[in-house]
Amino acid sequence: MADRAMLESLPARDGIILLGGGITPSQAGPFGMDLNNASDRLFVALEMARQNKGFHLLVSGFDRDKFKARESYLQGMDTLVDIFQIDRARLVHMSPCWNTHDEALAARAWMDSMEPRPQSFYLVTSASHMQRSLQVFRAVGLDVEPMPCDFRILGSDAEVVKYPWFFPRREYLEDLDSAVHEYLGRLVYKLRGWI
Repeated sequence: MADRAMLESLPARDGIILLGGGITPSQAGPFGMDLNNASDRLFVALEMARQNKGFHLLVSGFDRDKFKARESYLQGMDTLVDIFQIDRARLVHMSPCWNTHDEALAARAWMDSMEPRPQSFYLVTSASHMQRSLQVFRAVGLDVEPMPCDFRILGSDAEVVKYPWFFPRREYLEDLDSAVHEYLGRLVYKLRGWI
């Protein structure tokens, strides 16, 4: 798991790729966004950028269900970059992406457009999504080092009321949803030849 001391010990790479998620656009909020249950990845990537563990910070931030919200998401990222006192010139908004495969292709296209071409990146996403993400990014020829975060299965250090295993809880359904999403995603990606 990523903590500040561990992040400080990491070697610098050319950049950090932050996979989408973590922000839900909100017209009611003062910043135009709400942090959601995947926001841990935002703070890990931003802290890594603040510590200069990668010069470029690539973000996609596209949700096919909220296409019109893309601008709000990108504005939210700009706000967070400012809060973390990271130069906006380091922030790269990748082209809209429908899925992780598109994110890998967009990252590669951006890298190929740069002179000199950046070579090595940290890949930041939720731990449950990391295996498929690594496979996809490496399949398109990118050198990425995993930086998993948002470890939901391991739980938290907070005191939690312990329920018997058979007692229904909302978190169990969220964990099931996440697991089914990843297993089906791996199957679909294999069938499409993306991993």
